[in-house]
Amino acid sequence: LDRMMSMRLVAQRYGFVVSCSSALLNRQPLWDLDLRHVLNRVPELPRRAMFVWLTSQGPFWDVHQMHSESEWFECRGNLITGTGLGEAAFLKVSGTMCGVVSFSPSDWEEPSIPFVWRRGGDGSDQISSSIANWHAAPALESSLKSLASEIESWPQLRNIATLRFSALKFSQTCFKGLMGVPFGKCSAEHVLNLLEVLDRLARGFDDDGRRTPEAQRIYDDYFTGDHAWFSDSSDTEKNRFRDRLMFTDPRQPDRKLIFGWHGKEKHSLIRLHFSWPVRHKEPIAVVYIGQKLTKR
Repeated sequence: LDRMMSMRLVAQRYGFVVSCSSALLNRQPLWDLDLRHVLNRVPELPRRAMFVWLTSQGPFWDVHQMHSESEWFECRGNLITGTGLGEAAFLKVSGTMCGVVSFSPSDWEEPSIPFVWRRGGDGSDQISSSIANWHAAPALESSLKSLASEIESWPQLRNIATLRFSALKFSQTCFKGLMGVPFGKCSAEHVLNLLEVLDRLARGFDDDGRRTPEAQRIYDDYFTGDHAWFSDSSDTEKNRFRDRLMFTDPRQPDRKLIFGWHGKEKHSLIRLHFSWPVRHKEPIAVVYIGQKLTKR
C-alpha cells in the first residue's frame, strides 16, 4: 500500500492521475478480510489518505468507463473486459497516453502487460499490443520524466498538456500564441512545469474545501517572493493592455474576463495566462500560452 500511494503521488507530480475501481474497498486481499478492514490496521495518517482516495476522492475509472461491455479484450487468454486492465487497453488503442500500476508482490510484475483486442462478430479481426506497467515509484518517475524530454514541437506540447492536466481547462485558442514562436525544447519543458504546478494547485484541497499543506507549499514556493514563477499583472498593465488580457472563460463561454495572472518562461519570453483565484472543485482556466502580451 505504501508503494501504491507513493506511485500515486509521483503520478500527480507529473500531472497524471491514478484511477482505481469504486469497488476496490470490497475486494479481499486476505481470505477472511476485505480491504476496508485491512486498512483499519494501518496507522492513522496513511489510512486517512487511502480512505480519501478509495472512498470519496477517486478518481474511479468505472464511474466514467470508456470501453463498452460488448468489447472483447483479453490478456493471457483471460477476458479483461469490464476491468481496469480492459479500460487501460481500450485507452491505449484509442491513442490516449496511459499505463497501469500494480501491487508487488503479485502476478503483475512484468514491465509491460500484453493484451489482445478482438473485433468483429467472431473476434477474428484482432489487434495485439501491450500496456506499460509499474510497481515501484522510482521506475514510474523515470518514465514520466522521459516524456517531457521527448517533446519536439508546440503541437506535441499541446497534445501532451491537454491529456495530462485534467484539473486545467484549456481554451480552444490557448496554444495559438505559440505558433509564431520558434520551438525550444527547454522552453517547452518549462511550460509543462508551469502547467504541472497549476494542476497540482487545483487539486490541492481537502474534502472540506481547505487548501492542503502540500498546496500551501506550492503556493509559497511558486507564487510568492522575488523569483516567483507566477504573478499578477500590475494595475497599470491591466489598464494599458486591457484588450490583450481580455479572454473568454472556457469554463463559462458566455463570460469574458481580464486574465492578469500569468506564469513566466524567461528564455523565449513565453507567458501562460490563467484564472485566479483557485477554488475547490473548479478547474483552473488556461486561456493563453505565447509571447508576452504586455510588451509595449
